[in-house]
Amino acid sequence: MSTFAQLKEQTKAWSGELDDTRLGLSINAIYKQIVNRFFWPQLVIQKSITLEVGKQFYDLDPLFRWIKTVWYRNSADGTPIPISGVKRVLDNFDLGTPDVYRIDKDPDDFDWRIGFESIPNGNHINVYPNMSYEFYYSPPNLSAGSDVPRFDADDHHLIALGAAVLLTARQSDTPGYAMINDLWKDGLGDMEEKSINFMGSPIVVPGAEITESNAAPQPADYGRRVGGGPV
Repeated sequence: MSTFAQLKEQTKAWSGELDDTRLGLSINAIYKQIVNRFFWPQLVIQKSITLEVGKQFYDLDPLFRWIKTVWYRNSADGTPIPISGVKRVLDNFDLGTPDVYRIDKDPDDFDWRIGFESIPNGNHINVYPNMSYEFYYSPPNLSAGSDVPRFDADDHHLIALGAAVLLTARQSDTPGYAMINDLWKDGLGDMEEKSINFMGSPIVVPGAEITESNAAPQPADYGRRVGGGPV
């Protein structure tokens, strides 16, 4: 495991950069680039929403990046009851049991929100007061020296390597850049392959060809196909 302070020392060793500000900025730039590159299984968390009668839209967690699953629970046996996502505009008149949701941006504050159709009514909330959702989140920047990246410990060194790529490019260190860039790309590929194996094969990563299916695998998990065989 590597802390932010340790990542700075590793990046310094690879790049020769001594400026602490540039070290920190480069590390966080690469950290965010890795986060945004893939739907990482390490970056999935679950939250719950307390429903209110007649309220259609609810704010999502501030770290929200991409929805994975939305459900409420059967009060009799605890079975999760999933609801489907839609892209169309929701009906804002009918009250009842929510059976679809839509993710969009709040037009007032531009935060991510979730809306339900039908709008929860009292009968539904009396039995199912909460709606749960699982989502991919975007971790905050590393700031304190003791902060730790939200990836597996074995992959932390890739952040330092990527930061060193940025810094050696800035220094016009062509041989150093080429060597470290090759190491970084190979390591990043191994990290993606590990996640692919964790989530199953074939796997597809964010891209244009979204697999539209209500059964596993979910569209939130998969995008561009990189494995063979049917999904």
